[in-house]
Amino acid sequence: MTYVLSAKAFSGMNIETVLGEVKGSYFHIAPSITKAAIVNLGMTKEELMDLVNMNYSLNIFDESFSTQQLKAVPHDVLMISNGKVDSDIIPEVVEKLKGYMGKKTVLGIGLGKDLIAMALKELNEELTKDGSILKNEKYKVFCVDGSPENNFGSLTQYII
Repeated sequence: MTYVLSAKAFSGMNIETVLGEVKGSYFHIAPSITKAAIVNLGMTKEELMDLVNMNYSLNIFDESFSTQQLKAVPHDVLMISNGKVDSDIIPEVVEKLKGYMGKKTVLGIGLGKDLIAMALKELNEELTKDGSILKNEKYKVFCVDGSPENNFGSLTQYII
């Protein structure tokens, strides 16, 4: 018989007890995989692979994403990437984000942070600074300025 344990469950167990109960069998420790929906405004393949290498399961949308499709895809976190977007579409993206605030954890990097800040402003909220992180805990929003390669690590603490 095979037993599958999550990394979280295994960390709280006594290894001798686990090994004693699987005599003649074995157990597998499954990594914790975070499901992320990403609105990609310009991330590179390498930046996306960094997330995959950090055990993220990715669903990637462009700036014209459908909120119905986004809601239908299972995810733990919504990430709005850095990049560039046609200024004509910014109000549409901000409106979609505004309707999503508070429903899931939302992360923003660079331009993503700016769009999230615009959505929060329309909700009469703002981001507050906590070290290098900009956040709004009421709406479960956490952001950083700059490029993704320097900031994924600092945002991951807010995902689970």
